[in-house]
Amino acid sequence: AQVLADHLLFRRPLAAAIADTRVHWIGTEGPGPGRFEAENTLPAETAAELRKMGWEVDTRRVPGVSSHFGGVNVVILEADGSRTGLADPRRLNVAAGH
Repeated sequence: AQVLADHLLFRRPLAAAIADTRVHWIGTEGPGPGRFEAENTLPAETAAELRKMGWEVDTRRVPGVSSHFGGVNVVILEADGSRTGLADPRRLNVAAGH
């Protein structure tokens, strides 16, 4: 869902959306907007600003390792009928179109 929103709503290139930092919302307990974990590639400035707004931010997750952040593979059907495969560079997976 995060990759699709990044690509479709924010118009980011699909390869960039697949490779970007993942976040996982954990929930809300008590006052404040809630808490989430993110891969340690989340910019420190971003985490600091979120903490100022009351978010609890855990940035200890290593990219491509946490069980909450699965690898993404995509096969794009191009206008000319060809296919392009994109795979999450943080994992050992591949995507190919035939």
